[in-house]
Amino acid sequence: MVGGFVLRPWFDTLEAEGAMSYDNSSGCWNTIRVRKNFVKQFPQLKEKRAKFSYKMRFYASYEELKKAIERMDKNKEPLPILLYLIQDSN
Repeated sequence: MVGGFVLRPWFDTLEAEGAMSYDNSSGCWNTIRVRKNFVKQFPQLKEKRAKFSYKMRFYASYEELKKAIERMDKNKEPLPILLYLIQDSN
């Protein structure tokens, strides 16, 4: 996140579900399309000329996650988005 800032939601708690798309060029399922209600929370995503990136963290235990949340709260960082990767049954 060089020179950027973390987007913060505008409204309340949000839950969104959707499908991932397969990208042939990379050979994996890696494309997530955000839903309309998600974009309402983050209207900056509508800016065509803006550039966005992402940052993902995975914690191997709830204890590590709890420590990270305490650190983020202490540093007044924005709340993270929880992302679950789900393998659907055929």
